[in-house]
Amino acid sequence: MLVLDGINERQKFEWWRSLIDCLVASPWCNSVAVLITCRDRYWQSTFGSLRYLSTSTYRLPSYSEEELTEALKANGINRSQLPSNLFSSELIQKPRYFDLVIKHQEKIGDVGKITVPRLIYEDGKDRLERKRNISITDDDFQQIFKDLAAKTLEKNQKKLKDREVEEILPFVSNKLEIFQELRTGGVLREKHGSYQVEDNFLTYGLGLLLVESLADAAETGEVNLEEAIAQWLEPNAGMDIKAEVCHFASLISLGDPELPQEVKITLLLAWVNSQNPRKDIDSDFIEYLPVDPEAYIGLAEKVWSDQTENPWAQELLMQAFISWRENEKVIEKLTPKLEEWLGFVNIWGFPRLRRDRGNPGNNYMDQNIAFIFQCAGQELYPGEAFTFNGHQFTVIDDDGLLRLGRVTLRIIYYLPRKPLLKAIATGAMAEAIMGCSLDYRDKYDLFQWIFASADDNLWNEIKLEVESLRTANNLIANRV
Repeated sequence: MLVLDGINERQKFEWWRSLIDCLVASPWCNSVAVLITCRDRYWQSTFGSLRYLSTSTYRLPSYSEEELTEALKANGINRSQLPSNLFSSELIQKPRYFDLVIKHQEKIGDVGKITVPRLIYEDGKDRLERKRNISITDDDFQQIFKDLAAKTLEKNQKKLKDREVEEILPFVSNKLEIFQELRTGGVLREKHGSYQVEDNFLTYGLGLLLVESLADAAETGEVNLEEAIAQWLEPNAGMDIKAEVCHFASLISLGDPELPQEVKITLLLAWVNSQNPRKDIDSDFIEYLPVDPEAYIGLAEKVWSDQTENPWAQELLMQAFISWRENEKVIEKLTPKLEEWLGFVNIWGFPRLRRDRGNPGNNYMDQNIAFIFQCAGQELYPGEAFTFNGHQFTVIDDDGLLRLGRVTLRIIYYLPRKPLLKAIATGAMAEAIMGCSLDYRDKYDLFQWIFASADDNLWNEIKLEVESLRTANNLIANRV
């Protein structure tokens, strides 16, 4: 028996046609049984019309529920380890996608669980890696998805003619093989003499286009990035897929180390702000955090600011940070930010004292600004940092960002305390610098709760911090 495995992934059609013609002729026809595996659509479009071939066909169906359970068990995976939407979408029951899920499980600790959009994204990359009969770069292959999506938008309908598909392939020499890959690989569905881009791949292509458009906007600086997203989405995508396009665009951008962080943050914000998002957006959003923790940290500083208030995004981010608290990559990026957030000092002073003591031009605010300048030893402006008694603080003028201190304490509750004692001390000193006293000690109560709930005895470490403040005879020792 001669096995020809995956002939749609190797060599050109003419090469296989020549080989098969040899095998069905004497002397091989009566001596060798040939087993061929390939896509059903590929066989039908290339060899199906050759009536002189005596063949028996077996179409490999999707896994049944029993087969899927057995296949998962054989790979040491429980259903509970995978998102429920993989099963409801039935993608995982297709052997090709099942194999991609198994491959992804090997790197789950670094990039999170597989999701439906991530499965489509990984499929797009995997197709190219498997094709030995197609010489095309990854960038060119992604360009095809973008051009298919753009052509669909241009037509304002989903149907494309052969000629229109061919028009998007001027930069490749092997148009026939690429077209064949798109037709037989499920990217294009043939219907009544025309083609439709499969929904998931259309959304993927639109996501690529949105990322490209936003990257261009960031480079030129001619328009605010949030406005750039709104301008791109409004004429191009129906309300029913806007959220999905932002979802794909966010995932694509997170995996691109060349993209500016501001692009990634803006796309994540657009995704969580989308109307009619999928019901599983919360789990997908959380799963992507380890791909680029810095983008999520940047998003946190947006959604907790006064300018961009989004309670739902705040809760999603909180869940994400807590869920990935044991991931080394996440903690490495998050830990210094926790200290920075606790070290935010509003130049106008403690918000409640400011409110209770009169209008913005009152004496209390002037006194607090003077005190901050005295601690820093110089005049400061929002955005500038200063060091005091070995602790670093950042001057801000956004009351919303002060809430990140509470966010930090909630995250610290789930983390070992000892490595974060300096951050907690910085937070206590920041409160004192802003004029917090015994009359407004709610944040201090949270500090005490953090110490009281610690698994380890922290007294010695706390004592050292207190003694450091007292012996330095500094300006805020009596306030802390």
